[in-house]
Amino acid sequence: MKPRVTLENCRVGRNVRLNGGFFQEAVFLGDNVFGSNAHVRAGTIMEEQACAAHTVGLKQTLLFPFVTLGSLINFCDCFMAGGTSRKIIPRWGLRLCILIILPIRTRPLLP
Repeated sequence: MKPRVTLENCRVGRNVRLNGGFFQEAVFLGDNVFGSNAHVRAGTIMEEQACAAHTVGLKQTLLFPFVTLGSLINFCDCFMAGGTSRKIIPRWGLRLCILIILPIRTRPLLP
């Protein structure tokens, strides 16, 4: 039995392989691979050859080409770049990673 994929208002390029999960208002530009049990929400853009393993959650996340995400990751408001080819790639997480970036002001914006 194949895993279910739910697409809701997504843009999907060529050679994209989504192996199961829920994808809502996301953009996959091409040659992307996503493992099973994904939860990808609005505002996520995966550029060419960016990929993710199983059980990955993304929201308002931008992954530049060749970025590879491991398993059990939850990214919100993340921008990740790097890598120049499939041989030189940035990898993030092989265990449970939860990253939520919040703007914190330590001083007033105006003097």
